[in-house]
Amino acid sequence: TSAEQRHGHRLVDQAGRLRGKIVTFKAHQGERIVNVVDRSGNQRVRALTHTDFTYRGADGEIQRGPEVPVEIMSMFATAFSDSTVTPERICPVGDDTVVIEFIGKGTNDGEFMGMAATGKPVELLVCTVLQFRDGALWSEHEYIDFATMLRQLGALPALAAV
Repeated sequence: TSAEQRHGHRLVDQAGRLRGKIVTFKAHQGERIVNVVDRSGNQRVRALTHTDFTYRGADGEIQRGPEVPVEIMSMFATAFSDSTVTPERICPVGDDTVVIEFIGKGTNDGEFMGMAATGKPVELLVCTVLQFRDGALWSEHEYIDFATMLRQLGALPALAAV
């Protein structure tokens, strides 16, 4: 761990202490959700999801309902059965929000969004903004570079060298 990373972790810890226990709880809640997603614990995700949950993905479309996180997890688990999620950075923002950057990895061994399995590996940086209300996950805005994913799967041509 570099000195810069250690300093960054200290700043997040200090910010959590300055903002009080709520921010610390939210950061841990966000980390717990990432861990649950990584282990595909659908029942646990439902238990952590607010009944008024909303999700906005890379396409900008909004999906509503407490089943949405489970459906999204299931879609990725079906398409990438060996998938892993590794948090790179967890940053509390205000009293009710956590931003998480993570690396998603897996081999495409199942149907994905209408495409047949390719057998190709994918590694992708994802950023998700989680907002909590009443102690539960209330909304998620997820930013994924699907063009990179589609290139890795062979569905789009590689970019020309500059």
